[in-house]
Amino acid sequence: MAATITSACAALVGSMNRSAFFAIIVIYVIPVLRPVPLYCAQTLARIASERKWVVAVYIVTAFIALPALVIILVGVL
Repeated sequence: MAATITSACAALVGSMNRSAFFAIIVIYVIPVLRPVPLYCAQTLARIASERKWVVAVYIVTAFIALPALVIILVGVL
């Protein structure tokens, strides 16, 4: 519970993080969704421990490709 409150407070910092706050609230309020992030993290960790290249692909995708795509799309709109 404390981690959820801390996450919610962190999500409220800044103007672009309102969607992160909304996602935290939705996942916390709907009991069926609570195990989804944990399952995804465990699955990614299991796959990454077996295949080291997955870590590089994940980092490039999550921290370079997706932000670049968002910047490009926002610039176009």
